[in-house]
Amino acid sequence: MNAPASQYPDAGEFAQYVRAVDWGATPLGPMQHWPASLRITVDTLLASPVAMALVWGADRNMIYNQAYARIAGARHPAAMGQPVRTVWPEAWDNWNRDIFERGYAGEAIAARNQPLGLARDGALRPYWFDLYYTPIVEGAAVGGVLCVAVDCTERHHSEMALRESEEQFRTLAEAVPHHVWMADATGNFSWFNSRIYDFVGVPPGADLNGEWAPLVHPDDLDAMLAAWTAALAVQSPFEHSYRMRGHDGAYRWHLARALPTRDDAGRFVRWIGTNTDIHDQRADTGDLIERNATLEQRVALRTRERDRIWNVSRDLLLVADGDGRWLAVNPAWHRTLGWNEADLLGGRSAALVHPEDQEATAAELRKLRAGQSSERFENRIRAQDDRYRTISWTAVPDDGMIYCVARDITDEREAAQMLAETEAALHQAQKMEVVGQLTGGIAHDFNNLLQGITGSLDIVRRRLSNGQHEDVARFLDGAADSAHRAATLTHRLLAFARRQPLDPRPTRANQLIESMEDLLGRTLGERVTLRCDLAADLWSTHCDTNQLESAVLNLAINGRDAMPDGGTLAIATANVTDSRHLPAGLPPGDYIRIAVSDIGSGMPPEVASRAFEPFFTTKPNGRGTGLGLSMIYGFTRQSRGKAVIESVEGAGTTIALYLPRWLGGEGDMPATDGRTETPVGHGETILVIEDETVVRLMIVELLNELSYKVIEAADAEPGLAILRSGAHVDLLVTDIGLPGMNGQDFAEEARRLHPDLPILYMTGYSEAATRPEGFLGPGMALITKPFGGDAFARRIHSMLLGG
Repeated sequence: MNAPASQYPDAGEFAQYVRAVDWGATPLGPMQHWPASLRITVDTLLASPVAMALVWGADRNMIYNQAYARIAGARHPAAMGQPVRTVWPEAWDNWNRDIFERGYAGEAIAARNQPLGLARDGALRPYWFDLYYTPIVEGAAVGGVLCVAVDCTERHHSEMALRESEEQFRTLAEAVPHHVWMADATGNFSWFNSRIYDFVGVPPGADLNGEWAPLVHPDDLDAMLAAWTAALAVQSPFEHSYRMRGHDGAYRWHLARALPTRDDAGRFVRWIGTNTDIHDQRADTGDLIERNATLEQRVALRTRERDRIWNVSRDLLLVADGDGRWLAVNPAWHRTLGWNEADLLGGRSAALVHPEDQEATAAELRKLRAGQSSERFENRIRAQDDRYRTISWTAVPDDGMIYCVARDITDEREAAQMLAETEAALHQAQKMEVVGQLTGGIAHDFNNLLQGITGSLDIVRRRLSNGQHEDVARFLDGAADSAHRAATLTHRLLAFARRQPLDPRPTRANQLIESMEDLLGRTLGERVTLRCDLAADLWSTHCDTNQLESAVLNLAINGRDAMPDGGTLAIATANVTDSRHLPAGLPPGDYIRIAVSDIGSGMPPEVASRAFEPFFTTKPNGRGTGLGLSMIYGFTRQSRGKAVIESVEGAGTTIALYLPRWLGGEGDMPATDGRTETPVGHGETILVIEDETVVRLMIVELLNELSYKVIEAADAEPGLAILRSGAHVDLLVTDIGLPGMNGQDFAEEARRLHPDLPILYMTGYSEAATRPEGFLGPGMALITKPFGGDAFARRIHSMLLGG
């Protein structure tokens, strides 16, 4: 055998695969023993650029060329010399077995566009081939079969795509309400849709090439043929209007259009055309022309109006692309910020945005790119004079563009700031007016009370100095009464200011109100009927029980006074969970509602709005202080609740107290002590810390009279020294407002030294004592100055007993 590498240089490298096979181990035997027909055929296929494979011998061993190796894919080079059934097992039963049996029988076979499922690159896929099988005679028999394989898979896909495209075209052509037709490159018609056959009145598929011209109106035929001939000559789009006769003999105007189409090689292959019925439109041509003219005028007018809006608008108008590049700006940019159009176009907002606003502006631009609109976004933009102006933006993304409307709100912001400052000044003036009113009211009431105290004491001193003892007790009682009234006034002022020391505890409001029914009945009198509507499942609340009792009594008295001719006073309780039913200013949550309602004269809105103000009263002079409702308002706010007024002039008033629900343990109602005797001590030792000398002397004297042993100190430092000395102390009584270390800190240090030491706080006012919770620990109590001797004695006695 001649070596292919020497005869065919291009195939020389691939011939190595042929020589590398151990042919002696195959039925073909060593290459030097191959017959001439086999050698010549192998030389031919190795030199051919066409994919060829020779199947030789009884085992159908394969010898193939480089072009075929590309078809074999990953099977090459192992396939060289192997039986075809092992090389292409997937094609053996359904194709190769029969083909080669026929070929070895001497039959030449041509199979065009043959589908074969071949495993290439690890996956079985369909391929299409043009296959040609030629028997190779050796001696008196067929020694093998030469297979020429032309991969036509791409051609097949193209033909299928073309066929599918034509099917889609025909489907679409049948669906449209027009005549659709095709003609070859010479102008002969090759296809019509069914609408043409229906219009002409002939069966589908009839040849209309010779029948087309007679269908055209005689007056239109020459012009139509001239236009069609001209289009054919230069292969340019065809468009012409003419009348065509239908099956009923009537002519209708049609607009014919046709486009030349070309194949992938650019060769002109056919015409695709349509005939559109424009008969009705032609009948209305005059009106249509007039309407078009009117429409054009309107469009021109709208365009001028749009341009006028763009040019005269005081708002800043901007069009940007999706990257934020500015494409168009209106003249307002020059009028407002001093920038000319040329300064801005092609730039981005980052060049003008204040450095502190860059990040927020970039985030807003990202939102716009994501398709989200932007409303009332504000940033600062640098003007041409390098000053920054505050700009409010509204922007909408659409079709890859961003359309913006912006407004300079710098002056509005400055005006708003000035307004806020003016309102703050007005509010301060109003506060000072209220302070003046409050101060005047306090001064008036306290001067009256002080007059009662100092006047009574002056008379007592004069009589005692003159040895007169008659009626001294009466004047002392008068001074004490004035002092108690002054204390009450102080408590009310602190309650209004939400600074009254409270003793909060779990409180069952229903039980409290029920215990007050006898007192309320006596207070309201015979002409007023009391009705209680108490919710059976009312929650507990956490508040100062005495203050709540005082608030309910105060509201009942106000309701009674609002009904001078009598009526019904209603007290109702309820649980409130829906935040929609809560007054403004209260956080969402669970509350109880205590409402006291009368059917009296009610209040006009201007009066109701001031009802909680201190010293504001609608009662006759001398009938009210104006502190009752303000005290209730302060108590509820200090208890984390709120008081509200609902009043209709002529129909009555309802005042509702909202107090938070208590979720802790249930508390007991405070028990009343029926004893009237002042309890005395049994020699217990009490440490008294009070910086006010007169008050300390009074307390020490009172405790001595009550048979207690007393150790006294003016502030915390000597008090701690006493406790550290080891002295036995049964009870610590300390003022909260001490100089240096305050009473609360002193008590904590005392508890560290003596963990079980009972502590009684005294206060006229203390910030810490006003907190509704977290102040008093176990074994601690609070008494508010001024206090009477009996009340003080009972509190001392109770604490020593562990109460």
